[in-house]
Amino acid sequence: MKEARQRPTVDEQSDFVRAAVNRYYYSVFLRCRKRISIYGRKWGKQTHSKIFEYFRKDIPRIIEDRVTSLMDEQLIEEYLAREIVEQAKFDGLYISEKLHDFHALRNVADYSNKPCISFQEPEGYFVEITPLVDLREWQADIDARITQLLKVLDDVS
Repeated sequence: MKEARQRPTVDEQSDFVRAAVNRYYYSVFLRCRKRISIYGRKWGKQTHSKIFEYFRKDIPRIIEDRVTSLMDEQLIEEYLAREIVEQAKFDGLYISEKLHDFHALRNVADYSNKPCISFQEPEGYFVEITPLVDLREWQADIDARITQLLKVLDDVS
């Protein structure tokens, strides 16, 4: 965000940060969509409002159905099946909540009429109370959880 600090006025710095948050959110959202699109066109066309639900409900349900089938065929132990399903639900909920939080933050940065961008040394820029450096951590966490979910989906297919 060094570029933002180089802007001559606070308003210009805020505008720069708002645009950066917007672009960053969309890069994360589109990356999520692309990563799940390998499982079908429908998966890769999810809207903002639907992708939260998809990670929270649909993907864990698909995993649960597949694991149940494997258990019925006695290809997996019940304790392991429960563990896989619970982890999928946890990861799906985590991804959904982080994407939802990120979307809400983007909306605040993009649409808020009140001042919501601030700068504090040494942390840098904030949108309301969220430091922008946290957004990188959110992206890394979301990527890691999606990797786990997709691996489980592949393993149980």
